[in-house]
Amino acid sequence: MTKRKALEICIELWTWLAKSGSHKNRWPRWEWNGGEIKWMQNQCSLCEYSDREKKGCEACPLKEALDRCKPNSVYAKWCASDLKIFRKWYARKIRNYAIKALKDLKSNETN
Repeated sequence: MTKRKALEICIELWTWLAKSGSHKNRWPRWEWNGGEIKWMQNQCSLCEYSDREKKGCEACPLKEALDRCKPNSVYAKWCASDLKIFRKWYARKIRNYAIKALKDLKSNETN
């Protein structure tokens, strides 16, 4: 999986989460929900990409936002949110980080 593809899948997932307020395991594109995307580590394309790069969390394009080990990361706050409105809000933040990372990647590819 390329970094670009990982970011594209990440954006799709978090866009759905921002709209639905649901949980990652319920995304309709997962194979177990009738979709075409196979299981990924932590149900995250960026974790899958980082793992394949053999660099772990250090290779994550959204390390600061998604760091599960930091209680103040946006992802940790999303995980801890019990209310849909907050899950949607944090999901939009994560999606926006991914959109920016993809734009930066595309910009670097053309330079």
